[in-house]
Amino acid sequence: MNSVQSRKRKLHNDEDVKKQEIIKYGVKPGECSYCSARLRITNTFGCKCKRIFCAKHRYSDEHRCSYDYKTENMIRLEKENPRIVPSRISNA
Repeated sequence: MNSVQSRKRKLHNDEDVKKQEIIKYGVKPGECSYCSARLRITNTFGCKCKRIFCAKHRYSDEHRCSYDYKTENMIRLEKENPRIVPSRISNA
């Protein structure tokens, strides 16, 4: 890489990354997506809806989760449990 390319390349600082995360998730990193409570690493809970919650709002019914668990489980059950069709006995 020459010196001209290195000068043109944009450097990312911490504030730019935080702003991008706020835009992406709608909440600051390290905050509960439901109540905006400040979270530490030990009390953060991720959900299948790709958001982070506190211990109080970690369950899907507590934070109005947008992920469709019912459809996912129905598809999984259909794959794991195929239909069993009995064989016919011919009367010869």
